[in-house]
Amino acid sequence: MAIDSVEGNGNLSGAEKRAEKRRKIMAQLELCGLDKEANRLMVEASSSALSASNCQRLCQQLVRNVEVQQELAKLEDEEEAKKKDFEERLRKLEDLEVKWAAKQLLLQVRQRLEPLEPQVQRDAKPKPNEMR
Repeated sequence: MAIDSVEGNGNLSGAEKRAEKRRKIMAQLELCGLDKEANRLMVEASSSALSASNCQRLCQQLVRNVEVQQELAKLEDEEEAKKKDFEERLRKLEDLEVKWAAKQLLLQVRQRLEPLEPQVQRDAKPKPNEMR
């Protein structure tokens, strides 16, 4: 329910309307963690009502809190996206490392087999007496 909707209730006196608005504002400030600051300001002013400048200051603080929460949510989303990107790159790196290790193994095998190649080719040629 909006705070202004209280004014539409014709059954409440001006003082009751203000008290109702104050309760609703305090409930909203409490949700935002600013209720203690509002209470401190009211005690300092020795009044049950906040001055306009104190209300304005609390509203500005509330706006800053909301902006900080929005920025935090944005940063959390960015962090999650970067985490996913990092995990994908890490997976690709691991795949490349496996491929590189396999290639190194093939090169080592090839180096060991190269000296044996002339012998294998000689042994593979049919001997004259085997041609019959």
